[in-house]
Amino acid sequence: MRGDSYQLQGQGGGVVINDGQSTNGYRIRSIIVLADGSLTINSPNIVDDSNTPIAVTLGVLTAGTVLNGVFTQVIIEGASSQAICYYE
Repeated sequence: MRGDSYQLQGQGGGVVINDGQSTNGYRIRSIIVLADGSLTINSPNIVDDSNTPIAVTLGVLTAGTVLNGVFTQVIIEGASSQAICYYE
């Protein structure tokens, strides 16, 4: 595995997702919102009281928003919403 700087720069590649699409099957390290949209993320780092991973809906995020972390799934919703998700 390469260092964090490499991963956060998108050097491992990525995928663009649009309304109704998700990143199933990929571990995501960084998300850049290209067009306003509602994001739902699943992350091994976000857990409930019983230590079970949960999904978090972040609501509508504006273009230019950047999220970094370790995400196991990203779902985007909104008629013209779009995001780039960089692989871990």
